Amino acid sequence: MIIEEKNLSSTEKILFFPTTAPIIGTFSIKDTSSFDLVKNLKQINLAKDFILTKDFLYIEAQSQELLEDLYLICLGELDDYISSPSPQ
Repeated sequence: MIIEEKNLSSTEKILFFPTTAPIIGTFSIKDTSSFDLVKNLKQINLAKDFILTKDFLYIEAQSQELLEDLYLICLGELDDYISSPSPQ
């Protein structure tokens, strides 16, 4: 999947999915969801906030220095999720 990205600030980035991702619902860092993708994004503890929908992923890093690491981990998590045999 090709993902379009846009920096919003030194700690924020949004990733747009050109085709709808196989994600049902809207998730944020405040969710207590058992959805593996959300749990994994929360566990890395680099994000101050994130919002995940079928159309985009918004991420806000704890600091400017962590944004690139957070971005790369999120891409890996998304790729693992989307390429798994039965997403969600």
